[in-house]
Amino acid sequence: MSSVSLLSTYFRPKPGTPAAAIDAILRGDEQARLMGLSFAAANPLSKQYLMGDSAVPVEGIIPLPVAEPAAGFLTLDILRRQRDFFALNTPATPFLVCDPDLLFFKPVSELFADDFDIALTRRAGSRRMPFNSGIFFVNNRNPQAAERFWSMQVAAIEDRFMGDAGWYGDQLVLRHLIEDEATVIAPDRYRLQGLTIRVLDGDTYNFSPDREHPYLFRRPDVHVYHFKGRCRSYMEPFYRHFIADGARSPLRPIGRLIEGVRLDMERSRLKPLYLRARERSAPKTAT
Repeated sequence: MSSVSLLSTYFRPKPGTPAAAIDAILRGDEQARLMGLSFAAANPLSKQYLMGDSAVPVEGIIPLPVAEPAAGFLTLDILRRQRDFFALNTPATPFLVCDPDLLFFKPVSELFADDFDIALTRRAGSRRMPFNSGIFFVNNRNPQAAERFWSMQVAAIEDRFMGDAGWYGDQLVLRHLIEDEATVIAPDRYRLQGLTIRVLDGDTYNFSPDREHPYLFRRPDVHVYHFKGRCRSYMEPFYRHFIADGARSPLRPIGRLIEGVRLDMERSRLKPLYLRARERSAPKTAT
């Protein structure tokens, strides 16, 4: 299996905001640490990078300090910095460019033996945003592919989606690139400006539970589990019980029930915070 590197991004929310209260549940740098540990438990890990403004050193993670994105342009600025990273760092290994709130339950590195340049995941049930930007699989067979693909995303947002440059632009631009610009060459495989793009099943490689409500009854039968939204509070228990020591000392049924009830109560408590935190995603049109 190929040794794989990881690249994630985390910016600390402003103190006193709903986003800061949510972040305190499990900070992004701690999410990245758990994510890297889960990846290394199932796959050969080369290097792990965390791009952002976090001042907290994390063992085993290479920090990439960058300034905070401009207000209203979070998504666009992150894509620009990822593009610049690959322009300066020609990939010597395959890369995963992913959100930090993921856990890996099965190997994914064998995917890079396939003939593609970039792979992403399909989101079921959404016509407006049918592809998910939470994880990209970047093959290193073509060293320039990553810079080219991220340059395409940046250019498309700047040309078409500046009104969504703060939050949803990264999702909308994928639909545009795949459905409007690419050519189908096989089922879930596309040709885009000389690059081969593979689309993976999101329920397998980027799974999120319905209604942000995970359960602790059994180890997830997926490759990648995405703890989006209010299910963030489940990420550490899932890592602890199912990856770190789950094989040695699994929760007894009564233990799963008690912890599951506690986590569900926490999820309910967080709902107002998440509703208020969505204000940060309000689109701002560039002038």
